Amino acid sequence: MHNAPSQDGGVESLPSGRQLLERPFHHNGGNCWTVSLDFSGDDPLDPARSPLVLFEDGVELGPPHSSHGEIRMAGAGRYSHWESTLYFSASDNSNPNENGRCYEIEYSRTRYFDYHADYAAGILGFYMSHLGANWDVLRGAEVLEIGPGRQLGPALLMAGLGAHVSCVEKYHRGWNPDWHPFLIEALLRLIRRRGWVIDERPLILSLETASFDQDAIQILPYSIEDLPDSFRECWDISLSHSVLEHV
Repeated sequence: MHNAPSQDGGVESLPSGRQLLERPFHHNGGNCWTVSLDFSGDDPLDPARSPLVLFEDGVELGPPHSSHGEIRMAGAGRYSHWESTLYFSASDNSNPNENGRCYEIEYSRTRYFDYHADYAAGILGFYMSHLGANWDVLRGAEVLEIGPGRQLGPALLMAGLGAHVSCVEKYHRGWNPDWHPFLIEALLRLIRRRGWVIDERPLILSLETASFDQDAIQILPYSIEDLPDSFRECWDISLSHSVLEHV
């Protein structure tokens, strides 16, 4: 059995190995087709929860967690495991009931956390593009990240670039032993795979101590409007991603 994140950030058991999806698939508009599954996936509280991987004749499709509108309009292998339904498209947007291809799924914790590591790297790139500077701007900087949620991957990467990161996060208050060790391992794989010159010590120390490196990351359990005055004007850089949607 594999383990994968649950809605509260823990892990739960999943079926092992690949499973063949049985026809008929139901047309959901445009290039999108659906099939019911026995396991619940993404939902409004965690829209990237599912570790499901979809294969067409043994070739991995994607990207996963695509919006259903993107699947209908663009297709090309996009898919979404939403609640107990798989929304998907064929690689060439053909009818999967008639194209003679084999569709299989697999639940993979490794791929799940690799996805979240890639996502964290994308957020870091987003931050840097708006700062208009190279990574050296983070070395020695006091950084405030507002509303990072459970992920904290960007904070870990910024710590590796020499920043001290304070995370204002009311709902996810720090180290989760069923989440962050796997994410850090995925981040280390990403750093080495991409050949990034990032100090791995804050990440490795977090793994070894089963807690965030206190010299690199601080979790402030507040909403930004409730942040005590003593913390104000403490940071060189303030960053946030996907927060205004909650305002």
